[in-house]
Amino acid sequence: MSQSPIPTPSSGSPFRVKRAAPRDVSVDSRRGRRLSPSEREKCIAAAAVTFFSTHGFDGQTRELAAALGITQPLLYRYFPSKEALIERVFQDVFVGRWDPFWEELIIDRKMDLEARLTQFYVSYASVILTPEWVRLFTLAGLKSADLKGVSSLAAVFTSAKRTKKPRGSCEALACKR
Repeated sequence: MSQSPIPTPSSGSPFRVKRAAPRDVSVDSRRGRRLSPSEREKCIAAAAVTFFSTHGFDGQTRELAAALGITQPLLYRYFPSKEALIERVFQDVFVGRWDPFWEELIIDRKMDLEARLTQFYVSYASVILTPEWVRLFTLAGLKSADLKGVSSLAAVFTSAKRTKKPRGSCEALACKR
């Protein structure tokens, strides 16, 4: 990065210039330390959740990078495409919040069905009903863009859930009637 000259008062020459310190974008300004690549990726993904819930999926990655105080090429170093970033947002917001206990709760025959469903929905609602989740869910339903061959939100859930390897499966729920 080039350093911008800042004129300073001087006792001698009127041409004396003090150079501004270069801004290192890989330093976390809150803690004053460099972020590891995994921490940087998590920060970008977390900011993308908020950004896309506010601006929609048509929001520009350039704007996201500017909001983060990083360059767009740095953003693309961690996420090779906007679709990859959106898939990460879906993973974090929808799939990442799934609790495998809920599957066990639903198939537990020791409890009454109404009690199981009530306990499930109370727990589920407390996890998912956030402004970001609701906005992204609504925007995803309205957005008909194809995410690298994934044409619906259900397909995103299914493909992401396969990679997560949960303890139970939806097929098991259907079979244990």
